[in-house]
Amino acid sequence: MTYQLGNLIASLNLPIQQRLAASHGYPFALAATIVPVLIVVVLVTAAGKENTGIAFGGQGPEQAPSGAPQAAPVPVAPAADTG
Repeated sequence: MTYQLGNLIASLNLPIQQRLAASHGYPFALAATIVPVLIVVVLVTAAGKENTGIAFGGQGPEQAPSGAPQAAPVPVAPAADTG
């Protein structure tokens, strides 16, 4: 769902840039479409919670922070004997 919404929002970018470029010039149109996205990314990143100590694939600390889903351990095959 998020992917489709992202594509919907991104599809509006070109017509907005074209209209702004026709009336104000291309550098302004580019800045006017990039700056709001940059601001939103900074705000979302700042509001997010850092999950320190979490490793993808179940490797790492055994204890996940409260409320975080616990990853299943990933089996590791023994190394082949090359000798």
